[in-house]
Amino acid sequence: NPQVGKGPAWTVELAGLRLLNWIVHAPILLTGDGERLKPKYLDALETTARWLDRNVTGVDDRLAQAALQQQTPPPAPPAPPRAPSPTVGGRALEDMVAEMLRPMLSQWLDANLPAIVERLVQQEIQKMSKR
Repeated sequence: NPQVGKGPAWTVELAGLRLLNWIVHAPILLTGDGERLKPKYLDALETTARWLDRNVTGVDDRLAQAALQQQTPPPAPPAPPRAPSPTVGGRALEDMVAEMLRPMLSQWLDANLPAIVERLVQQEIQKMSKR
């Protein structure tokens, strides 16, 4: 979608899922021929993250609402045995992904977390002051 925030692809839920998928698949997207797409990829990540940050407070928190509706959640089923992680050059793919994402996530958190925390604290203060 050429216009940020316009069209059916720009709901908070879809933008969040899209951002998550881009981050999870970064090692695949940025290897080989994907290396030349790195500037566009990082720009799309940044644009989507900024849009999401601006718009996430304007929607209902459906996860919190669902959690409040359930008094006692059923116990989780036992996890199935995990298959061995795929490896590349003897290293687990999960480890490589985590290593590659850590600097990007750290940079994003450094740039955005203070404003997010400040906004949430201000909202809580306003809620408390209205009581």
